[in-house]
This record gives sequence, C-alpha cells and structure tokens, in this order.
Amino acid sequence: MNVISSRSRSVFITVASVGALKFELTRGAPLKKIEAVVRTSRFDDIVERLRLIGTLGMTVSEVHGMSPSTTSVTVVQGQKLWRLSAPRYQLMVVVRDEDAPHVIAAIMRCARTDAPGDGIITVTDVDGVMRIRTGEVDAEAI
Repeated sequence: MNVISSRSRSVFITVASVGALKFELTRGAPLKKIEAVVRTSRFDDIVERLRLIGTLGMTVSEVHGMSPSTTSVTVVQGQKLWRLSAPRYQLMVVVRDEDAPHVIAAIMRCARTDAPGDGIITVTDVDGVMRIRTGEVDAEAI
C-alpha cells in the first residue's frame, strides 16, 4: 500500500488488489471516539444501556488495569502475593458529536460503583472514518 498524496485533507491510497481509492476527510459530521476501561462485572449492563440508546457498534478488548486502586495483597499458604493488575474490558465507540454526551452518561450510569477501580473514560476528536468493505466515510460509516 502506498500513500500517493496527502494534500488538503484528501488521501489517495493504492492497494494492489483494489486499485486507487480516495479517502476524503470531510468536516460534514464531527465525530468523537469514546474509550472506556470498565470493570468486567459491569460490562453487560453497559452494553445493554448503549444498545437501548441506539449505539450498536463498538470494539471490545480484554485488558488489565494497573493503578494504586488495583493493587491488592492476598495470602496463600502463608505467603503474601501482590496482585498489581485487575482484569477490565476496554470498549471503543465512534459516535457523532451530538450523541457523545448520551453515550458518556450511559457508561457512567452503568459503570459507577463508587469504589476505587471503577475505570476511566476518554474522549477524542476523530478526523475521519472509512468503512473498509463499502468505502462509506464519516457518519455513514459508523
């Protein structure tokens, strides 16, 4: 794959089996990427709530969180074992700007236990999205 030109927010890509594709990064529909690292026990509730508000597509990864709140000591056969990480799920979803507050509120409502280790949410701007199969871009691709 070769990037031919990246002038003025257009990217031309040559892929041997596909030919030349033009990926136009438009500013028609501002998008946000929301990533959340949450407890595994709260994950099903979060997904159900997101589906209820119309957020159907997301990427999910199993991760391990490491922070002062995840460090614990367990005694096994008289020996202290330090556990430095805790299993978590990380979900990533790209939504339109106007949907971001609703998605964040849904995650907060379902993930919060008011105990250390509830997780974290990050929100970033997205310059563009392209669905690989169809070539749809930006809001049509999500």
